[in-house]
Amino acid sequence: MKSKDSKQKLVMGKVDSSNLKPENTMVKPCVKVFVGYSWDGSSNCKKDIGWTRIRDFFKKTKESLEKQYGINISFRRLRASHGCFVWNSILSKIKSADILIFDVSDKNNSKQFNNNVLLELGATMALEDKKVLVMCHEEMLKIFPSDLSGL
Repeated sequence: MKSKDSKQKLVMGKVDSSNLKPENTMVKPCVKVFVGYSWDGSSNCKKDIGWTRIRDFFKKTKESLEKQYGINISFRRLRASHGCFVWNSILSKIKSADILIFDVSDKNNSKQFNNNVLLELGATMALEDKKVLVMCHEEMLKIFPSDLSGL
């Protein structure tokens, strides 16, 4: 992809550095990642233990991919926006995501599924063109639903 006033190329999501000059540096592509999980009801992500655990788990991978491919990764909670109908807000974020991660474990019982997260995962599966990663506690693999086992 070439811009009219620069000789830069975008190759496989990575800027070709052979022609980089400060005056014609391109904006890095952004990959939107949303994470669905059993949250504790906290609107403050710094106090949300589930979010902190997931974010910290993926932190090094995110940083490595950003550096290797010259991209920005927006890593956010899959939560409804304030003042919006909850389902419309969640569905809008699912549709806009490049990648979705779902931790289907329930926060109160690591041997149960979280129904809200399963609903979000089901909506994502219906869209068919989304990249999905599903996480759960290891002991849940014995009871993992067969229609989700291929994800």
